[in-house]
Amino acid sequence: MSTELEDSNVTRGKMRILLVGNYEPDQQQSMTRYAQWLLNSLKARGCTVLLMRPAPWFSRLAMGPLRKAAVIKYLGYLDKYLIFPKQLRTAAQQFDLVHICDHSNSMYLAAMAGVPAVITCHDLLAIRSARGEFAATQTGWSGRLLQAWILRGLKRARNVICVSHKTEEDLLRLTGRKAGQSGAQVTVIFNPLNWGYKPQPEMPEALRVRLGLAAGEAFFLHVGGNQ
Repeated sequence: MSTELEDSNVTRGKMRILLVGNYEPDQQQSMTRYAQWLLNSLKARGCTVLLMRPAPWFSRLAMGPLRKAAVIKYLGYLDKYLIFPKQLRTAAQQFDLVHICDHSNSMYLAAMAGVPAVITCHDLLAIRSARGEFAATQTGWSGRLLQAWILRGLKRARNVICVSHKTEEDLLRLTGRKAGQSGAQVTVIFNPLNWGYKPQPEMPEALRVRLGLAAGEAFFLHVGGNQ
């Protein structure tokens, strides 16, 4: 994506904010929705906003027998960690603030070159898993290196938004910070709903039958990944 302020995805406004989104081939739908929500909300408030993501360049080179998930993943690392930080460093200089929308991209904080930045921390389950906190899950060696890198970036972050108090608790513990520590600000801001949800007087009959629920039967709604 272009980083020029004349880009069609940018609107003129009071404050210039660069949003850093996720690599699209990773298909992280929740992070895509979160970044898009920030983009729309900040535009509605009159800010000048650009949403920037790593472009899939190396990963597109995987053709024929190389078109395998593992190969694409490692080529994607070149797109995300070799090419993009240089592009981000240049683009950031045009903005008043950079907001990294996903804590898994905390390594990009090193590319700010003095531009104020904030990062949203959604949960630290992957980092905790890589550190052996969950006996039921195993993280490979490359995954452990990646999660350690992410944690180092979070330790460097001066301004962090946590989406829950549990995430804040984990962040403070794993980074060795203390609440209210001088020189660093950790704030809890809950995620909004990304749809116009509202209570229904009763479950539609067709939906109840499709879900295999008896009339009046209680159910548990799970929202999230199944890990």
